[in-house]
Amino acid sequence: PNIPPPQVIVPVFALEASLYTIPTTSVQLLYISKIDTTGLAPLPAPAGQLTIAFLTHFLQHMPKSIHSLRIHIFARAAREGQYLFPASAENGPNGNGDGAKFASKNDSTQDSVTALPYKRPAGKRILDDQQLVKWWHKILSQLTIGYHQLTTSKNPLECFYILPGFDHEESLEVLPLSSECKALWNYGHPYHKIASPFAPTNHHSQTSNIHPGADRPRGYLLSDLIPAFNDDPKARFLHSIGDCSTTPSGEPGDWDDAIVERSSAALESDRNRERTKINQVSPDEFWDRMGGRQECCDGRVSAFFVVALTRSNPIPTSGPPSSVHTQPTKNASADIASHQADSQSVSSNLDNGIKPVKLTDSDEAQKKIVGVPRNVWVSLWSKIHNKDYGTLENLTTAYTGWIDDVKSSINSAVLEDNLKKKRKLEEKGTNLKQDKVNGGCEPNADKHDKPVEERPQSSSSHFEDCYSVILVDNSLMNHVNPTESGSNGPKSSGPSSNQQKRTQVNVLQPRKKPKK
Repeated sequence: PNIPPPQVIVPVFALEASLYTIPTTSVQLLYISKIDTTGLAPLPAPAGQLTIAFLTHFLQHMPKSIHSLRIHIFARAAREGQYLFPASAENGPNGNGDGAKFASKNDSTQDSVTALPYKRPAGKRILDDQQLVKWWHKILSQLTIGYHQLTTSKNPLECFYILPGFDHEESLEVLPLSSECKALWNYGHPYHKIASPFAPTNHHSQTSNIHPGADRPRGYLLSDLIPAFNDDPKARFLHSIGDCSTTPSGEPGDWDDAIVERSSAALESDRNRERTKINQVSPDEFWDRMGGRQECCDGRVSAFFVVALTRSNPIPTSGPPSSVHTQPTKNASADIASHQADSQSVSSNLDNGIKPVKLTDSDEAQKKIVGVPRNVWVSLWSKIHNKDYGTLENLTTAYTGWIDDVKSSINSAVLEDNLKKKRKLEEKGTNLKQDKVNGGCEPNADKHDKPVEERPQSSSSHFEDCYSVILVDNSLMNHVNPTESGSNGPKSSGPSSNQQKRTQVNVLQPRKKPKK
């Protein structure tokens, strides 16, 4: 009898993103830095569907405290044809990797290919510069159309794109637009229509009616308009304009040592000088000159995309406080049971293929993002990248071990955070009981007389300071001991007196926040 080949588990798709939150202006910036496929699956990876689902999650689950979300993407094809998976380019049609063998096998079986709901064979499909720009434009157009069909909100998505070095008419030769897409997209930078990320909340809706060429409100300077991300050509251009004396973020192994080693007064003086130089350039001039940068004039087409969602009426965040504050003596086991039931429900829905509905509480959805310590994040990042994805040999074992490391890290982060919350609840309940016994306070005195707790600043060794996120299957949290787990949330701790030593790895490291 024919023995079926053993099943193996390998990664087929990855997306690298960073989420920045500006609480003072209620703005979130979501930067998609890289996406990639391995080409190791016998079927094509649904890269487009996964990307749309990822972006839709953030659009549909904006926290109530957030007024505006902007999605930023820079599309530029890599010459080597691989972005996140080393040696995966060998899985292309003309490569020597195991993925190329899958592709050639499928090509030789025409019946099996035509029976599949895919128009292209398996293996890694490497896009050239124009194909990548068109792919991103198509994906974001589908995202926008789908969002408008699903949502009942009156706040439409605003879409902007610009091809550096091309005017609008020239861009149409590279990226022709259908009549439907012409109504969705605005050519040019977005800062004639949307406000600065640092503008007050009430300014975001006011700038939606600003037309190109109109006088901008005062205070909108280039240093406030152009966000600078890791490994971002805009950040490198701003660095060049300001003649910065500090190393820009995103360089391998920099860790912003120049910032850490300098005094705060000298650093602030240099920053003010750099901002003055940058603010002498207008946004229009910045984008005109961007076409002459190396990343945009090396013969390959590149594009910047921005998709913005702005609420016309911010959802009020005031309301009844959480149960932790209104019921300090509440039994912690009730929270634990509630969280465990929620985790099991999430796992059951995923197993049954049930899609999340759009009316899910946005703040509850945000709680599913789990934070891990910064050194753990760097270790996980390096382990998944330092592999050869051109062959299946030893890759299954390595990938399975990486998944186990992710589970262990997530469980540890959840347990530590929940134990901390449990101890805090117990201490608070004990103090209240003691106060009542001593007659030192009235039952309602806690609402008015309790001092406001200062939120501790996160240590620079923690995950939140990396401005990156790891999104994992929430069913992983089912492995947490139900007797010790509670309502999960991003891990946070007070400042530590001993700074954690930097991890020595030969990969691109996330930026470390400067000491204050």
